[in-house]
Amino acid sequence: MADKRIEPGKYGYMIQYANGKDGNLEHDLGHYVQVLDCDQFPSANFYTAHWTAAENHYQDADVGHPPHEHKEFELIFLIGTDPEHPFDLGAKLDFSLGKEMEHHTLDKTCCLCMPGGLIHGSFIPREVNRPYILFRIHQAQHMSEYPHQELLPEEIRAKITHPELWQPVNWD
Repeated sequence: MADKRIEPGKYGYMIQYANGKDGNLEHDLGHYVQVLDCDQFPSANFYTAHWTAAENHYQDADVGHPPHEHKEFELIFLIGTDPEHPFDLGAKLDFSLGKEMEHHTLDKTCCLCMPGGLIHGSFIPREVNRPYILFRIHQAQHMSEYPHQELLPEEIRAKITHPELWQPVNWD
């Protein structure tokens, strides 16, 4: 269960204990450690951090996190957890960039830099040998995602686990 305590003192509210989003600590890729946006901390952008382990994966490895874009800049840090080999992610992830769905295999600690409007995903863990940490920094106060499942072949698109979450949104 999320820890909702507030530390005493003038600045105690600035210490945000692991909370998930609305107390939800689960994600397809692993337990959230922290979810923070302007609902929890005024003027904050949208941030998440979670552990990802071998037993955590998307239900359908053909789809993963489907292609989408954000209005704002997004950073995703993938960090290996082996202190003897900090640059080895301990996993192999498929990741696509652009409307061309340019494929990349990620197996090293890295930072994905995605300007607003850049289509990215699917994000698919193919092999996870040990836990890694995923930090996401979204340069807006709330997450915005505009889906682009039209870039997926019809047979893959039909496998999207929660299609109701991948409907076009009005950004105006």
